[in-house]
Amino acid sequence: MNVNLGHRQRVKEKFKSTKLNSFHDHEALEMLLFYCIPRKDTNKTSHKILEEFKTLYNLFSSTYDELIASPYITEHMSILILLVNKIDTIYKNESKKQKKIITRDDEYNDLAIDELEDEDEPSCVIICLNIEKKLMKYGKIKLENEDEGSIIKKILELVLIYDALEIIVVYKNLTKMNTRFYKGVASDKLKTSLQFCDISLKERIYIEKKKKISRVIENISNEYPRKNFKESFKKKEDKELRKEDILDVLISYGQKGDKSNILAYRILKEVGSFDRIFTCSIKELRSMCNISEHLSVLIVLIFELIKKQELCKLTNDYVVDSTKSAGELVMKILKGYRGEHFLTVCLDKNNKLLHYEISSIGTINEITVYIRTIMDIAISNKSKSVIIAHNHPSGNLKPSLADIKTTNDVKYSLQLAGIVFLDHIIVSDSGYYSFVEE
Repeated sequence: MNVNLGHRQRVKEKFKSTKLNSFHDHEALEMLLFYCIPRKDTNKTSHKILEEFKTLYNLFSSTYDELIASPYITEHMSILILLVNKIDTIYKNESKKQKKIITRDDEYNDLAIDELEDEDEPSCVIICLNIEKKLMKYGKIKLENEDEGSIIKKILELVLIYDALEIIVVYKNLTKMNTRFYKGVASDKLKTSLQFCDISLKERIYIEKKKKISRVIENISNEYPRKNFKESFKKKEDKELRKEDILDVLISYGQKGDKSNILAYRILKEVGSFDRIFTCSIKELRSMCNISEHLSVLIVLIFELIKKQELCKLTNDYVVDSTKSAGELVMKILKGYRGEHFLTVCLDKNNKLLHYEISSIGTINEITVYIRTIMDIAISNKSKSVIIAHNHPSGNLKPSLADIKTTNDVKYSLQLAGIVFLDHIIVSDSGYYSFVEE
């Protein structure tokens, strides 16, 4: 019996349950090394690498030459480590493109026309907005040979992943028959399904069929992306590879076979955008893209490592000396969470960071907060002062009546125990709200 195989399966199950929230740094790195070192113990290797580079942040910020100079890192391992930083850069750039306020109706049309430019078959774009009419994400769905149940399921799958509160559906290339269908029965059923999920269908737009604009991809080679990716680091070139190429290289670590380039295109097509791929759950990736659990876990692991290595900078020397530093701290910790998460941050007498912990997890627009849990975290970590925080996935930073009540109850409970209540901060992708400052 292979002992390492059993250990790897236990680590994977732990990750599926808690992501990297309960992982030490060496355990997170060990899991990544599973994809580079088959059937061997990676625990000792991960310890030795972290002893050399000190933190995950230092490791993932290193150059190819710095990595390959380590006696514990092979070329195969170095490429996967470098991928984390590359994917983080592309993810941030993609996310910035989609974070904008929609102020004019014709912007919906422009966005959809650009996205559907190459489509000659019946298709639609789903534009997802938050409560402030801010564009959260958008995704494309093909309508050809699909029944109404399948279409509604695909739309719901997309908008629930994006945590949308309001959507716009833009159709293109509809025939006379399916135009009547999508304006009538299918539209009513979609609207009803969305209402059950507390999502509003703001508008439906229909774009007339236009001349097809084709884009031909020449000479797709399985070797090209991987070989050039390695060579670009060896030669110290700042080579900008396509998103498909980056995904191709990542897939080669998570799935056997010579068709990773074709799979990369298919995943991008099915999911809709590069940044969305890395915010999907393991279950969503397997369902939408029909890929193995092994590869799905790797994709989710990469995004979790991106978050974890950023948090490595938050050492015990991190001082919260202003509302701004508190807001930035909380935004880093709660980055990428879908659904409301309640955070308790413990500080010492000099406002240095002692500990932080997610104390409650809720739904898209509500959460149950247990003061007993907050007090337990604060007291067990010998806190002198505490900051509480939670995220609003909807994007609306305005506190609810429940938020105000929670703030007052927690503040009073901490004061009774002689612990200073510093602030309650609400965060979203667009910024933060401070109860003390406001």
